Amino acid sequence: MPNRDWEEAGRPSYQSNNRNRHHEQELNSDEELIELDDEQWKIVEHYFKYCKDKGLSVLSRDHITQICVEQDLVPARIEQRLQRYETSDKYKDLQEFNWHQTKTRQERDAERKHQALVQERKRQQKKAQREQEELR
Repeated sequence: MPNRDWEEAGRPSYQSNNRNRHHEQELNSDEELIELDDEQWKIVEHYFKYCKDKGLSVLSRDHITQICVEQDLVPARIEQRLQRYETSDKYKDLQEFNWHQTKTRQERDAERKHQALVQERKRQQKKAQREQEELR
């Protein structure tokens, strides 16, 4: 049964399965769609670059846009808000830890076995070289 409100708004109507209900809830949420003109987008784009240069990779483009809009696109206020996300000086030289690049137990075990085999080959090569040197 189609939803007449959606049809009148020119949006597609969704069947009632869980995924589509979730999508409808997102569209009906309290968030409002904010439209920015070209000049305002230039300001937001500037802060995308600003965050990239400052190493603020924890902030997504959507989050940066949200901060810019919340601060009424006033540069001083935006920069003050973005300073909250900057890294402390004592952590500046540390590399960012990427949690998505972890290894499973099986991968670690396989790597250990491989390293053990490589070391064993090196020992055998050294042993063979010593034996050849003794024969000379």
